[in-house]
Amino acid sequence: MTQNLRSIRSAFLYAIVLMATIGVLRFLDWVPLTLPSEHLRSYGSVQEVRGTLRPRRIYLPSYYPQRFQWPPVEIFAQTRPHSFVLMHVADRDDEIAMAIVQVESGFPQTLEAKIEPTEIRRVEETIIKGRPASLSIALCADGSVCNKVSWREGGLDLTIIARESPAELIRIAGSVIGE
Repeated sequence: MTQNLRSIRSAFLYAIVLMATIGVLRFLDWVPLTLPSEHLRSYGSVQEVRGTLRPRRIYLPSYYPQRFQWPPVEIFAQTRPHSFVLMHVADRDDEIAMAIVQVESGFPQTLEAKIEPTEIRRVEETIIKGRPASLSIALCADGSVCNKVSWREGGLDLTIIARESPAELIRIAGSVIGE
């Protein structure tokens, strides 16, 4: 009888240990789903990027030409392996008219913008908010105006590419504030 009791006790303890192990494994499998993804992914809004990734700062223009739509139609962001944010802004015709890129200084862009200069006509040095900047007067692949301005701000390399005149692009870049 005691042998039978020991067998029942052993089976009971084995079942408890097995259930506890399964419970711990399920919990450990669930934990990553509750943690924010720090690697590149798409976001629905600037607020979602701020709430999920908590980047130290997101730089946004406070001035947009009237033909541009706010909010951005696409936002991609990450904090690992380095900080990166790419926003595409559309015009009234729902065409991508501007890209705003911020990447941690010294690191490459993780993802290329959908609007990129393909034919650089000339490059000029300029000043954005008291900082040296590079302005590329250029065309996109379709032959449309596609100017680009880049400068460093708060440990990040900022770039704005827009289907706008150089003067309007400088005005947009000059309005950028970090939030």
